[in-house]
Amino acid sequence: MCFVLFLQCETKQSQSEDASATTEKQSTTLTAKAINDFRYNEYILSKDTEETVSNWDEFLELSKHIEFLKTADVTFFTQDLVTLQTFLNNMKTNIPDNINTKPVNARLLVLETRILKLHNDLTLDNIAVAEQVNSIQELLVASSNLNFVINKKLELEDYDIGRPE
Repeated sequence: MCFVLFLQCETKQSQSEDASATTEKQSTTLTAKAINDFRYNEYILSKDTEETVSNWDEFLELSKHIEFLKTADVTFFTQDLVTLQTFLNNMKTNIPDNINTKPVNARLLVLETRILKLHNDLTLDNIAVAEQVNSIQELLVASSNLNFVINKKLELEDYDIGRPE
């Protein structure tokens, strides 16, 4: 009888260890579900803005990689730091003249900072997955805010009303 009781306790203990190991394994991998559970105001580009940035190749490429990031594909953000910085410098250099303003440049700087922080969080081994997800979420917000500022800049130009004399 003692043997049966011991066997039942051992079985329950191994089941709980299996469950904790599964939970631990899930918490150590970056998933699209963890990224998509984050709620924020996602601004997309208006048609006018899409036309304006259609020749800004770096912005279009970054937008594509941010969409991949939402599916937990982080390969672009884990590449060599020099390559990433060169890409970001080219992005700032090749900004179209009609949206090259202080507010847009400020949002670009925030986006650059979030990209570099995400790069560090993804490439360092001692960063927890929760912190990596947080960095991804910060990058998504920064990208959305850049879209918002670009949209507002072009919208204000369209509705520019002259001052009375």
